[in-house]
Amino acid sequence: MSPLSQYLEAVSLGALQGVAEFLPISSSGHLSLAQAVLDEATGRQIDPEGNRLLVIVLHVGTLGSILWSYRRDLWATATDVRYVTSVAVATAPLVVVALTPLKDRVEAMFAQPAVVGVCLLVTAGLLLAGQYLAVRRSDPADGEEASPSSREVTLPVAAVIGAFQTLALLPGISRSGSTIAGGLMSGLSREEAVRFSLMIGVPAIAGAGLLEAKSVLDAGVSLNALPIGPLAAGAGTAFLVGVAAISLLRKAVSNDRLHWFAAYCAAVGSATLVWQLT
Repeated sequence: MSPLSQYLEAVSLGALQGVAEFLPISSSGHLSLAQAVLDEATGRQIDPEGNRLLVIVLHVGTLGSILWSYRRDLWATATDVRYVTSVAVATAPLVVVALTPLKDRVEAMFAQPAVVGVCLLVTAGLLLAGQYLAVRRSDPADGEEASPSSREVTLPVAAVIGAFQTLALLPGISRSGSTIAGGLMSGLSREEAVRFSLMIGVPAIAGAGLLEAKSVLDAGVSLNALPIGPLAAGAGTAFLVGVAAISLLRKAVSNDRLHWFAAYCAAVGSATLVWQLT
């Protein structure tokens, strides 16, 4: 691959990662589909060594997006024992599954675009359900009383959101989408559902990057598998696009616009299934 092609691929995947990591449309699903389409269009397989290194730096870029976007209240959150405990409870199910043989079976699904298509349809359903319940609480039907949303993430609510986050191990189920939907279903306010989803995204994204780094070291992958320039370009793109995506996500949830992303996921999921069936 020429140097220019390496830069274009790194920047393209960085932009895709930055958008799909935070907008509720599944970064893992889109990266899997993008690679499948690229393989079919070019007739080549993506270099696994370079791809692994690129995945790591893309995770670093998107992790930086969260830290930058919440830099003003991150310290207050980190020193709040109750909030940190809630983050730990929500993260625990993901850690347990990631450290079991089940993780390998889940990763094998990433090579199957049809699975991604089905999971994108599931993401669409979760988004619609979460928005419906949030709207119904704030604007109930005639004869019903409005239910106040909570800004406090209790341990039971954290456990529910953690279970939703575990679903995101499946390619095509959005981590941000499933956790925000879980928060809204559990009675959290729109703002807190987004905030908590991004806060538990810190250990989730960091953990995913560390696991990938471990696999790179175990496989003896050379750090020269992909030049430093494309790696830096991919990480920088993921960071900048991620910051913009977080801002858009917060506005979309606040204005009850999750159905936009649900429609998109449904369209891509359906198109993927048609592609695979034909």
